Amino acid sequence: MNFKIGDKVICVNNKFLETDRDLLQYPKVNNIYIVRGVYPDGEAIYLVGIHNLNVPGTNEEPCFLNWRFIKTQELSKEGEAINNKQNKARLKIKSNAR
Repeated sequence: MNFKIGDKVICVNNKFLETDRDLLQYPKVNNIYIVRGVYPDGEAIYLVGIHNLNVPGTNEEPCFLNWRFIKTQELSKEGEAINNKQNKARLKIKSNAR
C-alpha cells in the first residue's frame, strides 16, 4: 500500500513490542490519522499527532509500517460493496415474493 502526505488512514494493527511502549507514542486501532510524511523507501509513514524522539544514534524519528493502516476511502469502498450486495439480495427477495 502506498500512501502520500495528506492521506487519511485508519490503524488496523497496533501490536508493537512491549519493550518500547514506555518510550514511544503509538497509533491506536480504529483511530483515523493523517499522513504527515512518508519514509524514503515508501514502506512506512509518519502521522499527524504522533511525534517521537529520534532513534538513539540516528537522525530519524520512528515511523510506522504501511501494512498497519488502510486508507479511509478504501474502507468506504468496502462498505459500499457490502451495501450493494445487501441491496441486491433484498431486491431478489422482493421480486421472488411477487
